[in-house]
Amino acid sequence: MSIALFLDLTGLFFGLASGFSFSYGVLAMKRESLQIIASSFYDGGQQQAAELGQQKADFGYGAGFLCISFFLQLLAKLDPVLPQARWPNYWLGLIVSVVVVALVVIACIPSWKKARSAAIGAAEKMNS
Repeated sequence: MSIALFLDLTGLFFGLASGFSFSYGVLAMKRESLQIIASSFYDGGQQQAAELGQQKADFGYGAGFLCISFFLQLLAKLDPVLPQARWPNYWLGLIVSVVVVALVVIACIPSWKKARSAAIGAAEKMNS
């Protein structure tokens, strides 16, 4: 293993650890905590609770995409143990890569919107 690959892998693992650690804080926030924050700091502000809940939903999807990106980078670094297939054309590989990401993001949009709507509904119930 070259020093460059070692540093690249080490940086990738630090990125993975970073992604997990900063994601955990927001993703582990309970609904009760959102209610306490919204009611304590914003005088029972339903809008603030809804926004915090929506941010948590957004963060969940962002954290998932971040972890997938680091995992794919890790797989790429395992090049010596992967099959040695190649794309016939660089641009074709680039286009397929963009299309795969776009399809995954588009497929996630309905559940993402549902999670954001659920956060609004939960905020409405907090102050009822």
